[in-house]
Amino acid sequence: MSLAPFYPLHRVALFSLGLIIICHGCSDDLTDPSGGGDGQETIPPLAGFEVAAFQVEFGPAGTNQLLPDRAEKLVWDPGREPISPVIGGLRVEVRDVDEAIAPASRVRTLTGSWRLTDVAGQIRYLPRCQVDSLSPGASVTLEEDFLALLPDSSTAWRPWQIEGPPGEDLAFTLQVSWAQTVVAYHISADTVFNKAQVYLTDPTGSRHRQLTFDNSENTSPQVSPDGTKILFVSTRSSFLRQPQFWTLNVDGTGLYRVIFNFTSNINPRWSPDGTQIVFQMMVQEKWHIYLMNADGLNEADLSGELGGDFSPAFSADGTKIIFRSNRQGPGLYIMNLDGSNKRKWLDYPVFDAVWSPDGERLAYRAGEDDLYVYGVDGRGLRNLTPHTAGVSFQRPAWSPDGYRLLCEGLHTDGRVEIYRINRDGTDLIRVVPGDSVSCHSPNWGPGF
Repeated sequence: MSLAPFYPLHRVALFSLGLIIICHGCSDDLTDPSGGGDGQETIPPLAGFEVAAFQVEFGPAGTNQLLPDRAEKLVWDPGREPISPVIGGLRVEVRDVDEAIAPASRVRTLTGSWRLTDVAGQIRYLPRCQVDSLSPGASVTLEEDFLALLPDSSTAWRPWQIEGPPGEDLAFTLQVSWAQTVVAYHISADTVFNKAQVYLTDPTGSRHRQLTFDNSENTSPQVSPDGTKILFVSTRSSFLRQPQFWTLNVDGTGLYRVIFNFTSNINPRWSPDGTQIVFQMMVQEKWHIYLMNADGLNEADLSGELGGDFSPAFSADGTKIIFRSNRQGPGLYIMNLDGSNKRKWLDYPVFDAVWSPDGERLAYRAGEDDLYVYGVDGRGLRNLTPHTAGVSFQRPAWSPDGYRLLCEGLHTDGRVEIYRINRDGTDLIRVVPGDSVSCHSPNWGPGF
């Protein structure tokens, strides 16, 4: 790989207690795979939501019977072309069914508990449940939303209730949809009592869930490479409110403190295999690049005595670290994981540089606060955001498949919003608006 300097110029599923899933995907056929030249790329459709529907049916009053599965295959098409084969792995469980009939109104009420269980090892982000009654004159209520469903885990048992005429079967469908990838970001504090908090959303910005809730600053979330955890910066439980690192499972459980010291720590990044974290630590009033294990052990100062280094990020293969520095003039530098062989790669001030998942491109901010993508082999320089009046773009983050980026958009009126754009510069779309709050540090978690 040449390190020559460069310069900026839905899937578907419908079930009934047993599982049938019909997948919708997209072709891997691409043009211009190197990103070079002026040709337009073929960008695959954005991975959206998978959908599963379960049918639950009970017999007439007095039987209190859960009827056998109805193995009926249905197709729900969100406008994508059907491609993929059948997959499986999600189950709905129902228990504790109880029945009551009100003498005056002759309304039959069934209550019980239900839960979702993943049995296929797939992460299901931001599940949302919708319920519809299949019985005339009946109504159904149940708790509907979750943060995530992790592999080999179940959501807690949750209540449900269905009401209807006593002489009829009572049935409902439970439709579950979940995002195929997840985006983490934080909303900045707007008052002294309303601190910055971490949120999850899907790549379209249609679902949002708050992940942190305490009265401290929680910022800069990073989704782990396996998609199960969120690494973030927080001032909670720290001496003099200095920023430290914590992790949470994407379902909101398992809070864990990764680092504990008496200085400031910012800009953490996972290694591609999830075993290490690179970050900035304040040492004698200068920022140093540090590397440590993902559990917080074995910290190593990679900057050495000079310091003054910023914004570290791993190469796609995990063997190098890039960072911004002024140690030999402003530019982008590269070094080995042990801090050896530091050298200036780009003799030009670039910011927020991140390597694409396939290792072929860099994305960064430069010039008049535009976003650029450039091939690490020296080809394919592209300004993604030219002539975008009133908005400066920063903090790019790659999608798991490397075809899109998220970024912050800073408006001249002070609003900070999150945008999505294709790597060829097409389809700049606002994902998270900042009309009343400021949204920062987007990071795109893996797809499966």
